[in-house]
Amino acid sequence: MFKNKNNILLSLIFTAFCVLSFLVGLTHEAWLDEAQSWLIARDCSFYDIMFTRCSYEGTPFLWFYILKIFILLGWSYKYLFVISWLFACLGVFILLFKTNISNIFKITIPFTFYIFYQYNIIARPYCLFFPVLCLIAVFYNKRFERPYLYCGLLVLLASIHAYAFVIAFVLFCFYIYSAVIPEDDILSSRTEHSESERSSVARCHPEQREGSLGCCFSAPQLISISAVFLCFAFIALISMKNPDCDYVQKNIFLSSIAEKLLTALLRGYFNLNTFFAFFSALFLTLSLYYLAVKTFCRNKRQLVFFAALNLSVYISMVLVNFYDWHLGIVPLTLLFSCLILKSENNISVSFKTNKVFYIVCMVVVLTQIFFSVKNSYLEIHSEYDGANTVAKYLKQNNFTEDGIAALGCRAIAIQPYFKENIYMNKDTTYYHWSKKGFLDETEKTKKLISKAKVFITDGDMLKAVFFKDILDYIYNNFYEDITVDSYMCIKGVKFPSSTTYHVFIREDNL
Repeated sequence: MFKNKNNILLSLIFTAFCVLSFLVGLTHEAWLDEAQSWLIARDCSFYDIMFTRCSYEGTPFLWFYILKIFILLGWSYKYLFVISWLFACLGVFILLFKTNISNIFKITIPFTFYIFYQYNIIARPYCLFFPVLCLIAVFYNKRFERPYLYCGLLVLLASIHAYAFVIAFVLFCFYIYSAVIPEDDILSSRTEHSESERSSVARCHPEQREGSLGCCFSAPQLISISAVFLCFAFIALISMKNPDCDYVQKNIFLSSIAEKLLTALLRGYFNLNTFFAFFSALFLTLSLYYLAVKTFCRNKRQLVFFAALNLSVYISMVLVNFYDWHLGIVPLTLLFSCLILKSENNISVSFKTNKVFYIVCMVVVLTQIFFSVKNSYLEIHSEYDGANTVAKYLKQNNFTEDGIAALGCRAIAIQPYFKENIYMNKDTTYYHWSKKGFLDETEKTKKLISKAKVFITDGDMLKAVFFKDILDYIYNNFYEDITVDSYMCIKGVKFPSSTTYHVFIREDNL
């Protein structure tokens, strides 16, 4: 690794990334979504995770299984972030030492917001996106020579998340298409082409394509394709939304894609919230995509490949549950598609010949780095989530031996700090996204509230009018002992009042 100065530089960058992000992670307080995954992995069997919980969580099983293995090894919830940190470090290692991009990008990209912070410090399945995409990019040119490896990576990608499934499906379709109609068929129709272009992707000889479609593939390719198809069908089946599921649907419409595009790449400009800022940022963002196409796409097939990969992300945001933290998939997919096309075309991208492209990229990258620094600062000096503080409060005052009732999913984030369920009105430690779940929980709370000595909820629940009778009883018989706020920011923008915990103590418990 230390054969030359360049490798020494990259090693220093890798060390800096690992050390700095680990130090930030040590100050992180896990929130609801992190707690939910941990509790499901801790308290459900492998079978129940795959065939029950996936359909309620709307996500494949891979992240739950990874957590389950760590838990069985005795891993502590306190160091949950280390699991996502390990995968982030793996992705950065592959980017630095296994990909062929300019050093200016290798030095800066690891410290962008989603790679350094959002998909690293916060332990969610999205931490798997970056390393798996980098692995696919590294082996992409050998996908026909090593079909088992490539198709295995596609299955791995599809097992991460619904958005990852869409990307994996697009790559799978292009894999089949490229085998049926190799690049040399297209190149041969041109009057001018280089020798490297002619031999870059050709994998299926013309005489093999005569007859049935199966003749287009070797036996390993046919086996791999069949296995991927079955795996994709299985993952889609177990992850399909359960009819009983009732988590909040937050889709976006096509008219807001421009806004989401800016939020994903240039949130700093968009936050200026002026007409000029919005359209200048939109122009800069669209310029980035245009320059990426001009730089890396050498024919119509590659243009379709680039467009399909990147547009599939936005289309899936319209069709699948969408939240702000999903936006990190946008720059990762853009980076991934550029890595593949650069490698496939074996082209050199230098500042001397691509000044405009470099400048636009660096504006986006530096904007992302700014938010990495900002959120890391907030992480160190503020509480990302107050669940740990509430848990310490309950333990210090021995309230865990008394009856505790809680309303709303936010209170689930307190559960991992205890070995067993601490809530009287909940049957499971994790939140059950059932249509009856909240109603059942409310009814149980009504029945048990007279026995409870502690009541926990969040800011949004206190504003809800549909259980006013419970709130009236709480206000008449309990007093609010502590309020714990959380900063919970996505690129410096704080989450709403649901991040505030309210702990009420029964007055006669003094």
